[in-house]
Amino acid sequence: MIGLIVLGIGLAVILLLLFGDGKHTDQLDAVKTAGTIVLGTGGAAALWLAARRQRTGEIALNQKHADQEATDRAFAFQQLIAEQNRQHLERVAAATEHDAAERRLTDLYVKAVEQLGSDKAAVRQGGMYALERVAQDNVAQRQTIVEVFCAYLRAPFDAARVELVRGVPSRTAKPGVAHRMRPNPRVQQAGADEFLVELEVRLTAQRLLTKHLKKPDESAPENAVSVRFWPDMDIDLRGATLIGFDFRGCHIGTADFEGAKFVDAAVFDDAVFNGQSTFVQARFDFASFDGAAFLGRTWFFEWRFRGNASFDSVRFLGGASFAQCHFQAGTKFARAEFKDQSFVNGARVPESADFGGVDPTNIEGAEAFLPGTSPT
Repeated sequence: MIGLIVLGIGLAVILLLLFGDGKHTDQLDAVKTAGTIVLGTGGAAALWLAARRQRTGEIALNQKHADQEATDRAFAFQQLIAEQNRQHLERVAAATEHDAAERRLTDLYVKAVEQLGSDKAAVRQGGMYALERVAQDNVAQRQTIVEVFCAYLRAPFDAARVELVRGVPSRTAKPGVAHRMRPNPRVQQAGADEFLVELEVRLTAQRLLTKHLKKPDESAPENAVSVRFWPDMDIDLRGATLIGFDFRGCHIGTADFEGAKFVDAAVFDDAVFNGQSTFVQARFDFASFDGAAFLGRTWFFEWRFRGNASFDSVRFLGGASFAQCHFQAGTKFARAEFKDQSFVNGARVPESADFGGVDPTNIEGAEAFLPGTSPT
């Protein structure tokens, strides 16, 4: 651009030197031409400068936009890294808190279970209440703790000594009254106090177990249902010795009472058994199942009664088998409902038993007894 300006000025000077002495007629034209060249050169220079400035401005603006975009990308990346770090720290904190909670839970559980093995009854009872608190606060642990209670009740226990220490049950006691015992005048045998202490511990285990299997009334507050009731629990009390067992209103999954010994009255009124139930070779003093519902298959092979048994309004919706059962004269099946196939093959049923119109006497083989019909 500078060279162009110099060239224009040089041409103008040359023209003036050649024709600027006033002797030629073209003097004025020379001057005009020189001026035009200079002006044209200056205008071109001005246009070029303007275009140059505009280009420079555009480049600067583009660079500014590029710099801003780079800054925005860097800021967004920093925000992304910060968010990822925050989430990572939250996950670490949550995992740490979870691990700490699991360790606390494990410590509580282990200590409570260790307490159950103590030689001191008060410590054993304390362990049971500690397990109950753990189960209330940790839904996932409830089935495990129910199994611990059941395992404690399955431990060997001399049921015969219950009669020696507390007295023998009256054979005419009404089923459902778990405390109906005659005082035993022979008492205060050696070790009776220690035995009674262990008996109280076992009764505590029974109460804690059935307390949380019992479904509250519909009128109960919602929080009472969610905290107190442990739904869908399976129980395994095979061979357990159960004293005054009160299972009224309990709702459970599967139930296994095979070989269990029920001392004093066993009450299952209005209980709901959602899965298979087994009472094979169970032994009862008295039993009441009034209003109970068995939704799965129920097995009563070879169970025995010392006193009365009541199945008033019971519902066997999955079928029931009473093979080789021994019923007493006070047995009642009035208004009982039998679905599917129910069998009483080989059962001993006195003629005085109330089967609500069903005649189960002299049953041999595998005859089914259904309401309103007599076995063939």
